[in-house]
Amino acid sequence: MGSLAARQAGYQLLSEVGAASRLDQHPNRPAAFPQGYVGSIAHDSAFAVVALASHSEVAAVGIDIEPATPLPPECFETVTTPRERERIRDLVEARLLFCAKEAVFKAMNAEGGAWLEHTDVEVDIDSETAIAAGAILLELRLSRGPTLLALAMLLPSVAQCS
Repeated sequence: MGSLAARQAGYQLLSEVGAASRLDQHPNRPAAFPQGYVGSIAHDSAFAVVALASHSEVAAVGIDIEPATPLPPECFETVTTPRERERIRDLVEARLLFCAKEAVFKAMNAEGGAWLEHTDVEVDIDSETAIAAGAILLELRLSRGPTLLALAMLLPSVAQCS
């Protein structure tokens, strides 16, 4: 499907909420949404998805899409923490965990945040939460079907974990 389709979906969504239908592009950065909004785009060969929220309700948002196929076994230890390895039931669920982490990375990096490694993010699929950099709690929304979809939201009152 591609980046162009994802951007077109973003333009349409912005138009529907009455916002300026412009997504600025920065080199090596995700799309920049108009002032007052946060958003994220993702695409694969079949789908383009967009997440959009009012900045007053959500501080940052990230979205990712992945095929509902097993994570390659050689990637398992690279993208998971020891605690996650204890909870993962199979390699398709490991792919969902990877998808969730990619969404978290997009949310955390939307405002130029620090670069995170896969092991800097701890995902709990059952509670649909993630802890980034050992202290920042994000809410997740996960969808499993022929395609895996993950949405990560950083709420304005950034929750700090103890």
